Amino acid sequence: MTLIELMPLAQFDGTRGWGYDGVLPWCLHNVYGTPQDLRDFVATAHALGIGVLLDVVHNHLGPSGNYLAEWCPSFFHTGRRSAWGEGIAWEVPAVREYFLGSALAWLEDYLLDGLRLDAVHAIDDRSEVHFLDELGTRIKARDWGRPIHLVTEDERNKARYFTPEAPFDGTWNDDWHHAVHCLLTGEAESYYAPFAVDPLADIETALRDGYVEQGQPRTASPASHARGEPSAHLPRTAFVNFLGNHDQVGNRAKGERLHHLVTDRHALRVMTALTLLAPFTPMLFMGDEFLTDAPFQFFCDFSGDLAEAVRKGRAEEFALFASFGGDVPDPLDPATFAASRIGFPRSDAQHAHEAFVTRLLALRAAHVAPLLHANPMPACDVDREGTVIDALWDFVPGRLALRARLGEASANDAFAPHDHALLVLESADSPFALSFTAISRPLAE
Repeated sequence: MTLIELMPLAQFDGTRGWGYDGVLPWCLHNVYGTPQDLRDFVATAHALGIGVLLDVVHNHLGPSGNYLAEWCPSFFHTGRRSAWGEGIAWEVPAVREYFLGSALAWLEDYLLDGLRLDAVHAIDDRSEVHFLDELGTRIKARDWGRPIHLVTEDERNKARYFTPEAPFDGTWNDDWHHAVHCLLTGEAESYYAPFAVDPLADIETALRDGYVEQGQPRTASPASHARGEPSAHLPRTAFVNFLGNHDQVGNRAKGERLHHLVTDRHALRVMTALTLLAPFTPMLFMGDEFLTDAPFQFFCDFSGDLAEAVRKGRAEEFALFASFGGDVPDPLDPATFAASRIGFPRSDAQHAHEAFVTRLLALRAAHVAPLLHANPMPACDVDREGTVIDALWDFVPGRLALRARLGEASANDAFAPHDHALLVLESADSPFALSFTAISRPLAE
């Protein structure tokens, strides 16, 4: 099923923002429209065969407009804090039910098709049954009359949440993004450093196992920072792969998208095809489907001391990054918000890329989706010689094969498209190339 994912809609302070500073998780922000407007939006999407996910934030409340502590001091832990402020008292039954009820209410009131759960690693719940487990169990135990999809953001690279019997369907896979980003841009600062050591090897691992970081030691990453768990046994659909999202784009100083940073546009086409045709769950960030000219910058609408603290903190944070040189757009300036509107495709290049993505999605719908529906846990064989990666997924009803050359090749790294390939991408101006095919029945041994 194709899904639109909406960033958080809960009430926050001000008239513009990303939505992650919500303070009333039961309430639709009035600036976005009325509850009926949201219901109409969902109904229109459903009429087009599209589902709607809503991003919900349970790990913190915003720094401005949050008066819950005044009404109920026991809502928060006095000695426990998160990166965003006071720690929520998850062990208090009424507090727990407040957030459980709000999640259920969004699904009930607006007929949404699922939730994306923001930064679940930051939910500091020390109860016997973690809030995340209870939420997933309660949602999946109920007959909604439609499938409900639950997707997490979890920097821990946990595996147990996504086994076939677990209530969660998928998780944002930053590892895929980081490896591709490092390969195409050469950036190697901060959290990119471990993925910049050998991005080709990381892409090979991601195609085979889903996660790159699975608890193993990593060059350029202290042993104490090892994260993740083995993931090869999980359904391929559990990994939501992308080339950009609001965090990875908007948390750059100037909000540049990947296509603003990459000069080899053919290489970008190859990595777009690899992301959309591999048997993982692909996600397109708004505007990337046609290479929008607009950045996606951080914007908010705070006032007073908080506004100045955000403005100053933003500038200081990015002063440490050599690749983020220059002035940081003022997040409080309405012009920063206006600059982030994605617009529509206008140039020939934008229309051509939109047509290219449309073709990839049609190939996915015709050849990848039916195999995943029949068997989301195919056997996988991934090999690499130099810059050429060969990946084969055997679903038993059929097979998918992707071959990609991801960089300058030696004489031994010859690239040959598959026989009867459904898609071939090659260019005399780029070392990147890709071939994709689907095999409807097992090959003869």
